[in-house]
Amino acid sequence: MRDEQWLDEWGADRRTDCARIVQGDSVPDLFIPTLIELYRNGRFPLDRLMAFYPFEQINEAARASEHGEVVEPTLRIATQLIQS
Repeated sequence: MRDEQWLDEWGADRRTDCARIVQGDSVPDLFIPTLIELYRNGRFPLDRLMAFYPFEQINEAARASEHGEVVEPTLRIATQLIQS
């Protein structure tokens, strides 16, 4: 059983460095303003969560993820319509 003294107002364990939200398990009216405030105070690294890479830079995306530079590298695959 978890020690109640370590739980925050959402029931997340404050002893960890990372809290998680599972399948929208939050109250948006409370959660979103809290994320904004954390970001403004430099405590929520939004810019490290997701980064976009062209497909040609797949190896760079993998390297950035492995080195903790980005949490979710997203590849963009360009498609071109072939006109006849």
